[in-house]
Amino acid sequence: MATSLVGGQLLINDQAVAIISNSFKMKLGGGDKVVTPQVSGTSVDVVEAIDYTTAKGMVAFDMLATVENDELIRGWRSNGLGNVVKYVATTGVTTVFQKMCMYTDPEINVSSDGVISVEFEGSPSVTA
Repeated sequence: MATSLVGGQLLINDQAVAIISNSFKMKLGGGDKVVTPQVSGTSVDVVEAIDYTTAKGMVAFDMLATVENDELIRGWRSNGLGNVVKYVATTGVTTVFQKMCMYTDPEINVSSDGVISVEFEGSPSVTA
């Protein structure tokens, strides 16, 4: 039987963050694989490599547009690459992303049910 990752806890700079359900996504940052053929006469061999220029972690989620969340986001943006994002799965396994930066200026939908989409990029993840 498989165990779902849903229901874990998101921590940013060791502070628990409330997010909108089912909005969390992450990219571990292992890098894209490149498959290149090499030829010797009529013999073809395939070589697999990792494109390390694509090896960066990504975390994205949505938050409600509140004054408190706006303040959190302003703090994260001012930290530059100084943010640490952790996702603690219900199994207890923690995925840690260090040197994370909010690379886009989030659009804040100012309404009673407004949403702020937050995106971080940085170092590939490690498991703690």
